[in-house]
Amino acid sequence: MGQSQYQIGQQYLLGSLLFICILLLFILVLLRNVIQRKKAEREVEEAKDHLQGSYQELAATHAQLLASEQELHRQFLELQTNREALRLSRERYRLAMEGSEGGIWDWDFGEKKIFISTRGRNMIDLSHTQ
Repeated sequence: MGQSQYQIGQQYLLGSLLFICILLLFILVLLRNVIQRKKAEREVEEAKDHLQGSYQELAATHAQLLASEQELHRQFLELQTNREALRLSRERYRLAMEGSEGGIWDWDFGEKKIFISTRGRNMIDLSHTQ
């Protein structure tokens, strides 16, 4: 039952070919994994760049919102100051009119209207219906 050297050589050659095929298959799997990893790394880098751009855009929008909020707050304070000044002016005007017992009249050329206070009407003898 001895095997001839030819048969041993064939077995050795088949074994070597099988080993080479398995090694090539292993190399192909590794190469595929390396290619997939490189692709994934590129995708991660692109996502990171996109995220960085989105963050910068968000930071700029946040800065604009803060500036708008500050401007609105300034305008609100100015409006409050103006309202209080108007209230005080109206109060002083009312007190001055009551104290002076004088009549007031106003002629609005644009609206073509004339206003005459009750005291003013009484002073010039006009009724409220005229």
